[in-house]
Amino acid sequence: VGAVALAKALTKNSTLTVLSLWQNHVGTRGAVALAAALKSNTTLQMINLWQNSIEAEGIVALADALK
Repeated sequence: VGAVALAKALTKNSTLTVLSLWQNHVGTRGAVALAAALKSNTTLQMINLWQNSIEAEGIVALADALK
């Protein structure tokens, strides 16, 4: 739920360049939402999602967003 809300905010972000979500319990649903936000966010340059519970669907969505 938190990552989904954060993803909504990222669509309007114009200043944040680095975001660390290390060990923040981001799951697949959150990763998919973040991926959608990354497609429209041109400011964020680095996102750390290390040690979260993101399954294949979320990983694929993030990879597609970064193409």
